Amino acid sequence: GGAGCNESGTVLIDADTLRLPKIDAASALAIAETICRLWVGGQTPVRGEGGGVLRDGLIRFLATQFLEKQFGRDNVLSELYRQRLAYAAVAQRDAPLARANPIDSTYFGSVPNRGAMFWRLVDKRMGHDAFMGVLRASLDAGKNDKGITLAGLREALVARGGDSLKALLDQQLDQVVDTDLMIGLPQQRGAEWFSALRNIGSIDVTVTVAATTDRGERVLAETTVPAKNFGEAVFKTTAKIVRVEVDPDKLYPQMDYGNDAM
Repeated sequence: GGAGCNESGTVLIDADTLRLPKIDAASALAIAETICRLWVGGQTPVRGEGGGVLRDGLIRFLATQFLEKQFGRDNVLSELYRQRLAYAAVAQRDAPLARANPIDSTYFGSVPNRGAMFWRLVDKRMGHDAFMGVLRASLDAGKNDKGITLAGLREALVARGGDSLKALLDQQLDQVVDTDLMIGLPQQRGAEWFSALRNIGSIDVTVTVAATTDRGERVLAETTVPAKNFGEAVFKTTAKIVRVEVDPDKLYPQMDYGNDAM
């Protein structure tokens, strides 16, 4: 959309898009985001500090969810990768998400992309149905002039998700991202394999660790790595493991994604 007109349902696309045999990913995302803005920002105005986390980050998350539902997981992976690349370019100089505004040089690299990653993490932590239930209720309550604020939505999410969710929201919204997950070479120990993990960030992370065997099989392990500490992923297999990756779904925004795989 141009000049904010997408909040009224207008989306501008290149005429060449109509000549393609299939819609391209960028146009599909732009159209999906425009439809989402009829709901978030149109029907329910976004107000207050941190509005970009809703107006840009939440919109991109919802649009990406729609693309995954319509076109499948494989087709949305490239969009998630693009979001991660855009965020990684500004991660080292990023501002706290809740206080970012469009005059910041990092805003458009961070807020729409890291914001979408943040909401994806909240969705995963709460469960999709619970998260969407809180979101719908907050948007319905703010229809017309009242609007919705990031602070109000946070309060509603904490009321549903409890103290553990509050800690996640506080860290992800109010602090500069310092999470960097590292993984070591896989080592065999009896009938199992293991990889050392390190989390230099200030919050505990609960992640999946994926291993690939020499036969191409995928083995998953779930583990929690404490803040500023070490952990271990244990793979219950006797097959030779040739590759490991921490957080393969890349749920956690990080300062550096280059040391996630070995």
